[in-house]
Amino acid sequence: MPTVVVTVTQLLPLSLSSPASYQLYNGGNLVSMNSNGGLVVNGPTEIRFIIQGADGTAYSPVGISFKEASSDASGGMGDPLGRSAFPMRTFVPQGNTAQLSVFDADPAQAEFEFSLMIESPSGTVAVIDPPIINRHPV
Repeated sequence: MPTVVVTVTQLLPLSLSSPASYQLYNGGNLVSMNSNGGLVVNGPTEIRFIIQGADGTAYSPVGISFKEASSDASGGMGDPLGRSAFPMRTFVPQGNTAQLSVFDADPAQAEFEFSLMIESPSGTVAVIDPPIINRHPV
């Protein structure tokens, strides 16, 4: 299989996140949204992201990254990059855009910050930065 190895010589972070508003549909008893737009997850579930502009522009998600902000796990941070909490990420083409689905395994009570990388039809890449909070029922 042809393989391309990319060697990063200097990592330049995207420093500003784009302002966005959030709406949750069909959250049921597993997913709710707090007043800050953060998703609160009460059990394992799949979450789908559809990105649209206020002016009707269809944006495509091109990546997602996770960072554990806090955890109740003994010994501090149990999943710093969210690899256990979010083991599956799927991009699904939808016409001239795409949807992103992530599976939140909700393995431990923790709060994650995540950055959603999006691309405009013109090729501009931007970042959106809402939080996800995993809460186990007590």
